[in-house]
Amino acid sequence: KYDMLPTFDEVNDPYMVDHIEAKTQEQLEEELGYNKKYPDYTDEYNKHRQHVVFGENLQPFIAQNSFVAPCATLVGMVEVWHEASIWYRVTIKAENKLVRIGYMTNIQDGTVIEEVPEELGPDHDGSVMIGNQVTVGHGCYLRACTIEDNCLIGMGSILNTGSYVEHGSILGAHSVLRPFQRIPHGQVWVGNPARYLRDVSDEELTRIEKGAEKYSQASHEHCDATYLQPMELYREAEEKGYCVGHVESEGVIANLKSIRDKLRSKFSSITKE
Repeated sequence: KYDMLPTFDEVNDPYMVDHIEAKTQEQLEEELGYNKKYPDYTDEYNKHRQHVVFGENLQPFIAQNSFVAPCATLVGMVEVWHEASIWYRVTIKAENKLVRIGYMTNIQDGTVIEEVPEELGPDHDGSVMIGNQVTVGHGCYLRACTIEDNCLIGMGSILNTGSYVEHGSILGAHSVLRPFQRIPHGQVWVGNPARYLRDVSDEELTRIEKGAEKYSQASHEHCDATYLQPMELYREAEEKGYCVGHVESEGVIANLKSIRDKLRSKFSSITKE
């Protein structure tokens, strides 16, 4: 009964090896393509754009001392006021109307904010208005809504089209405001759909203000930590004395080219002499 068993061929057996080749972690990563080192001028190109411009007026306006995380995306007419912070994986879309992020307001990780193209009423054009010292928690969705100053929006909450949160109010985590639902001044609302729970205490108002200040301070630290060094091409250009920068205006580019041509002709004449 053993005649039908396959014979063992040690020479042609694909699983037989003469020796085991040991490799270091660095060699394995290099063989698999990880940690590949590129020569100068071949920096990896990332198609992600932090600021997306839609025409001349539909472009983000970012205050100099605000913070926008490198992986956040601001599309169209987005205003980020002083000391405000837009954290990681936040998406703000304003292709048609305005989205305004007020002073010392923080929009936390994974939140999505968008306006609507149609007007919602005589006093609402579909924009998103977020006031000063507002905290919007992680993973929220805000659509054509208004949030006044010193408010707290709990993580995972949804503010539907036309909803309104008045000054000094709190919306609990994972709560949902229905379209055109309004939270009066100084109240706490929770649930789906959100309902009145109680009034906001003085201690909670103080915590909202201090929380906004802490996020503002933390944003400066993250801004320094995420600063990217210039590419090798830029470094070499600066070392050789070239002016390095980015200019979009065609008139400015034309003036720079004319100045360059004049300097070239001047230097060539000096060289000939």
